[in-house]
Parts: sequence; C-alpha cells; structure tokens
Amino acid sequence: MLDYNVFSELQANCKYLSKSIYHAYIEKALSSYPHSFWKYARDLKQHPEIPVSECFGNHSSNNPSESANLFSDYFKSFFGTSTPNQSHSNSPYSLPFDLLSDFKFSPENIFSTLSTLCNKTSTDPDVIPAIFLFNCRLSIYIPLFLLFRRSLDECTFPNIWKICSATPVLKSGDASDVTNYRPISIISHIAKVFESVVYHCIKRSLNYILIDEQHGFRPSKPTCTNGVSFLSYIIENIDSGSQIDVIITDFKKAFDTVHHEQLIYELV
Repeated sequence: MLDYNVFSELQANCKYLSKSIYHAYIEKALSSYPHSFWKYARDLKQHPEIPVSECFGNHSSNNPSESANLFSDYFKSFFGTSTPNQSHSNSPYSLPFDLLSDFKFSPENIFSTLSTLCNKTSTDPDVIPAIFLFNCRLSIYIPLFLLFRRSLDECTFPNIWKICSATPVLKSGDASDVTNYRPISIISHIAKVFESVVYHCIKRSLNYILIDEQHGFRPSKPTCTNGVSFLSYIIENIDSGSQIDVIITDFKKAFDTVHHEQLIYELV
C-alpha cells in the first residue's frame, strides 16, 4: 500500500510537470519568432503511416521489403537515360549577366555553418547526428575547409556525399498507390554544410539575376508573399476598372519529370 501511494504521488507530479512544460512550450511557440509557430503547426499535422499493402502499376505487395522496392522502382522511373541534345552547344548564346566562376570562402565560414547545428539532433544516412558535428566543430572545421576547397578546385563531388535516404511522403489520393507519393531525400550533414557554404557564396549573384517577382525558396520571399503580392495587384486593378486575365499552370511533379541529364548539360 505504501509503494502504491508513492507511485501515485510520483505519477501525479509527472503529469503536472508534463502539462506545465507543454503549456510553456505552446506559449513560447505562439509568442516568439514565426519559425517557432510554424514548427508547432507542422508538429500538429498528422503523419499517416505508409500502408503495408502498396501497388505500382500491375504490381502489388503486402510485404514491407517488397513495398520498398515498389517505391524504388517508381522513384527511379523519373530519371531518363537518353543522350542529351548536343545541338545547343553550337548556338551562339551569351548570358546577359556574369556568374561566379569560383567560390571564395574561409575556414571561419565552415565554423560558422557548423555552429548552426547546435540544436539539431537529426541523423543522416551515415547515422551521424548533427549535434555530433557541432560538438566536434573545433576539430573538423579546418579539415572540412580543405576538403571543400579541393572538391571545388577539382570539380569533383565525392560519391559518398550523393548517398541519401529517401522517405516517401503522401501528396494526395490513395495511400496504397505509390504514384501518389513524392520522395524526400535526406543527405549527409557534411554535404549539407558544403551546400550551405556554396549557397552563401552565390546567393548575392543569384538574387541580382532573379526578378523581383520571383517568389519561393528565397529569403523573405516565400510562396505566401507571392499570393499577397498578386492579391494586391488584383485589388488595385479592380479599383481602377482594369481587366485582369490570369493563367494558372500546375506542373505536376515538375522537377521529378525533368530530364536530369539534359538539365545538368544545360547547367554546365
């Protein structure tokens, strides 16, 4: 009986502390920076589990391993194998702007990027938590700088950094049909650090090239600002009695259906 009373008291204290901490978390999320609020909103979303039974075309499976292979077959079908059209190489075309031909960064840039991993506990395909790289930043930022510098100088991206873990995320429709999913690729944290360093080197040039009307994947210009800007434009024209014609195109799986070899050829 005495043990039960002690257990009941500890259980009550645990519930009280849990509720107190949760309410404090909500209050902080709703009253602090926008990214904290949206993180809280995303956490509230339900993430339905992938059904055991999946189908792709005429193939179906009730086995997790076979279902994973169906996802693999579907995601691999995005990539074409035909040879890129080489006719573009003979066309005299010059860009109306200058792009960076080299990236200049310092070891301090690497250290600064590693310092942003202080609150991240996610793991990568190497099963290395981001917080591990943060704790080792004083020892690894110089070797990483030398590695990144050599990779750019030799125009070689290590194959090990290209390995990723693909997580299927349901977009819409029947959850048992693999074609209704899109892959989310999780690459290694070191590759992400490299990507971040290069991005900060070229973002100023890219922002100069992109028009102001370009929204999405840009600082201070997410897709929601595009809607606000467009709505403001419509209201101004309605007030002035002008005609407005709108064409909206939805490219389903736009990036997935792009011929990747052709895209790389055009970029190079």
